[in-house]
Amino acid sequence: MDDDEKKPGMDSAISERDLLESKLLLGGIEVRGCARTRPAFVRRVLEQCLCAAHQQVAAAATARDASKGGAILADDAGFGDGKSFERGTLESTLLGLSEALEVLEATQAFKGVDIFLDRSSAAAFSADHEIVDATITISERDSLFQVQSQVESSTKLDEAMMSASASARNLFGNAESLSVKMGFGTKNVKKKATTSFDVVLTKPCIYHVENTATFRAFSRMLNLEDRSSYSMKVRGMELELASRFGTTTLGAEVRDMHALSEGASLSIREDAGISIKSSIRHAWTKDARDDPVFPTEGHLLAAELELAGLGMGDVSHLRTDVGAQYHVSVGPIPDTTLSGVGKAGVVVPLSPLGKTKVHDRFFLGGPQSFRGFRTKGVGPHDGKDALGGDMYYTLMAMLSIPVPQENVLRRWIDSKLHLFVTMGDIITYEQGGDRLRGRTSPFSSTRISAGVGLVAALPFGRFELNVCHVFRRAEADRIKSGIQVGLSQSI
Repeated sequence: MDDDEKKPGMDSAISERDLLESKLLLGGIEVRGCARTRPAFVRRVLEQCLCAAHQQVAAAATARDASKGGAILADDAGFGDGKSFERGTLESTLLGLSEALEVLEATQAFKGVDIFLDRSSAAAFSADHEIVDATITISERDSLFQVQSQVESSTKLDEAMMSASASARNLFGNAESLSVKMGFGTKNVKKKATTSFDVVLTKPCIYHVENTATFRAFSRMLNLEDRSSYSMKVRGMELELASRFGTTTLGAEVRDMHALSEGASLSIREDAGISIKSSIRHAWTKDARDDPVFPTEGHLLAAELELAGLGMGDVSHLRTDVGAQYHVSVGPIPDTTLSGVGKAGVVVPLSPLGKTKVHDRFFLGGPQSFRGFRTKGVGPHDGKDALGGDMYYTLMAMLSIPVPQENVLRRWIDSKLHLFVTMGDIITYEQGGDRLRGRTSPFSSTRISAGVGLVAALPFGRFELNVCHVFRRAEADRIKSGIQVGLSQSI
């Protein structure tokens, strides 16, 4: 092939890059379709996304030029560096508009958002860059109010919850939402079921498009009689700020541990009564899994740190919880996955008594935390009452294999077979100190279980039907060898 034949392809590649790097000046922004929405809110989202995109593309261009040994021309210095949303390149402008579109749609206040760029109709003219106008057309949702119901699983309570909620969207024109949610537990319905009532006000894009502020007032009645011989009323408020750095929550709650069963143990009776807790906690999650219910590849990292006892109340501790998952596809069968899952936590009492209350401790056992054991069945007990622990860890290896395509079950729902092995332990703070000082072996009370089962992805979560066997246990543990059924939101 001669040089003349190569030229068109080369010119095409060069012209595409030149087009993306062509300078644009945003002359004006017009927002259409606003009935309840404030146009200033839409403009602010667009401006912040454009600034971030200009900065991102400018940094990439600088790195690209530096790798080639080039230098930034004086005329280009400061143009599209993210300090001004009006000035950028075609590439950074398109990127910013795309991100603004995602942010506006994520608020769920709009049915659709369209952004259109056109040459500016203004009389202004520039020889070195194109002047364009942006027109944003939003389509607000028809109804201000929304009512919905669902079935969900509660990880903390190890039971399914039926809930109904009503919400009002875009209350003040800035995509705010106000929701009221009521939940009812599926256990102990005839006696006293677990109930919850939450009022939540959410404000997205506060100061920055990545920030969401949430105020929550709640009242819950938790029936824990089956495993710990008591019920507890919890009333409180939380102020939450979610950003790229995680979620920070400032909370205060009053907890009334009451309705003790006749056979309640002395350990439970000692913690009964009213306690007040004020706390600040920060949670961070990086979820790179391809699916939360049936992950085939990717990883999950999560950490939470809580400090309780901020000058109000009688609860004082430092509590941390961490978790990690890794999933990889293996073998010749598609969607066959090998998974590794680990969790650990510790709560350090800071009160003069040097002791945590039973409802501030960790619990293990059940299909969501340690298969093969009963709910809250791992760890110390006083009579039939689970007391929990101050330190715990679990490690699980799992192999998931898809049910054959021709299987009748697979035609109805997405399902898999899995094999799992789990090991873990839960101890008190005093026992942890003995192990650190070498008085006892770190693995002296490690539990081990294994099993096989069927997993199905249902509309309300991950359903498991397992056959389990416990290979190693402690004397106080409550085991559930044989068939065990579980429901959770993710693996």
